[in-house]
Amino acid sequence: MKKILIGFIAGALFATTGTVMADSEFFNKVTATVRSDYTFEVEGEKVSVGRAPLVYNGASYVPLRELARIMDKKVDFYDGVIRIYTALDDADAELERLRNNVQLANTNLEKMQKIISEADAGLRDLTYEERAVIENAIVDYQDAIDFNERMIEKLLKQIPDLAE
Repeated sequence: MKKILIGFIAGALFATTGTVMADSEFFNKVTATVRSDYTFEVEGEKVSVGRAPLVYNGASYVPLRELARIMDKKVDFYDGVIRIYTALDDADAELERLRNNVQLANTNLEKMQKIISEADAGLRDLTYEERAVIENAIVDYQDAIDFNERMIEKLLKQIPDLAE
């Protein structure tokens, strides 16, 4: 009987110790709202997710593996570090896609710059609004080029074999 009582007390102590540790500075209990009514779009295309996002303190939280799957990335977790990366088998296709984006943006940028040049030379009439739209498009295309070139640089740094 004594052994059972000692075992019970020891078990109770271990159980409460675990509860105290779980409520320590490493773990905080929060109340969040599951928003299964949220939808996702990636580059204008609706995509489905396996798990609904959470909303907490005005911010939305998406399960990282779901987000990585949608973005065709891989996720690893090791020793407290979450790593998101492009798998080597997907890297060639990703590099080609990024380079095509740069080429398309450059083509469109040249077209917009040509229209502005023609308007400046008096060869084309543009309203103030048309000119503003074209000038904004020029900025957007340049931003797209810069972004895609940065992504290419990151990909080549991550997987140097692609540069060959």
